[in-house]
Amino acid sequence: MKCGDKGHISEQTGRPCGQPISPKAAGCIWHTSTPAQRKAVSELGVIANKIKRTLPNLTIGDLATDDGILITLQGLTEATAKDKDVDLRRVSEIRQGLSVAVNLRQTAATRELNRTLLRLEHGERAVVLLEQLKGTRTLRPLPHIPNKEARVHGE
Repeated sequence: MKCGDKGHISEQTGRPCGQPISPKAAGCIWHTSTPAQRKAVSELGVIANKIKRTLPNLTIGDLATDDGILITLQGLTEATAKDKDVDLRRVSEIRQGLSVAVNLRQTAATRELNRTLLRLEHGERAVVLLEQLKGTRTLRPLPHIPNKEARVHGE
């Protein structure tokens, strides 16, 4: 049964109200209550919606480690997939936090790689390795470059 079946008309459209109601009800909340009552019901809906959209079962790992980031991302993915009414803004904020954590880990790895390269002898092998890192960001086996002593004594 619809509210319009009881004679209530929508002010905006001029047509019968289409709100589903119980056959025992006099009309929908919009046609049978005061503005204060309608506001109270509306506020309850907003609060219930916020409570419903939290991710109570989200597993958060240590974001300073690769495994912790992976655990958190996996927990976020599972919680988002299982909850059909998830708050996408909350998911986006968590995802951005994970992205920052990954960037910080990459920065730390690059810093350590730079320190390692500085410790290497500044020879042909270090230059080849540095060029590989700059160009491809993936490591390939270094070409065989004999060291200086082998060239002097062996060739």
